[in-house]
Amino acid sequence: MTDDLLSPAVDESSVLAAAQRLARLAAVQVLYGQHFAPSARATSGFGVAALEEEGEGAPEETAAADDTGLCAVLVQGVEAEVETWDAMITGALDSKRPAARLELLLRVILRAGAFELTRCGSTPTGRIISDYVDVTRGFFDGKEPGLVNAVLDRIARTVRDSIP
Repeated sequence: MTDDLLSPAVDESSVLAAAQRLARLAAVQVLYGQHFAPSARATSGFGVAALEEEGEGAPEETAAADDTGLCAVLVQGVEAEVETWDAMITGALDSKRPAARLELLLRVILRAGAFELTRCGSTPTGRIISDYVDVTRGFFDGKEPGLVNAVLDRIARTVRDSIP
């Protein structure tokens, strides 16, 4: 028998998608934490550490590298233009609720989503929105996931030509 028959088949696209989900969660955690400890900065290994903590059988090294890179890109991109993302979020909310009135964690999630929808054009819109809705579900039980879905969908319709 060959080793291929003995090892379970790994769908590379599923591994990459899981790594990207973890990178998004890690970026949200870093951005949220930096509000309380502004001197803390994401290290290049943060995303890999998050992958390893997720459990045994962490994805292949290439997926971990993608995760680390995406996490760093998200954190740096959101930090560089916080006012831009907040203005975009406020524009997608109803006129009675500016971004500044949202809970900090929701603002962080929406900022990361707005950044990624605007600056990471190669990632499918639906995957980005779905992953941030899932991140939101991890922290909130109420209507917040629906709010994140609606706001990111409005932003996507503004910044992207089509919504796959």
